[in-house]
Amino acid sequence: MPPIVAEVIRLLWIGSSSGWFGLGCPAHCSASGPLLISVFVSGFGVGALSLLAFLWTFRQTLFPQTFEPPLVPKRPSSLRLAGYLHERSARTD
Repeated sequence: MPPIVAEVIRLLWIGSSSGWFGLGCPAHCSASGPLLISVFVSGFGVGALSLLAFLWTFRQTLFPQTFEPPLVPKRPSSLRLAGYLHERSARTD
């Protein structure tokens, strides 16, 4: 067996027997207040985001948006000019 494999096995053996060198979180052993609050907040957040994604997808499916360019209305100045020319032609008749 190569020496590196023996060292990896030894490291895993020592680490797992000592609770990974004391780095284990006690939250997995017993439920604590901060753990329960964090689980509730993260669950609520994931649920809220899932609901928003579902509603957005539902809206996009039922009411698809068509991207048509908006109609450009005539400028008021051109309408005034047309009215003026119309009045002028009506007076000359």
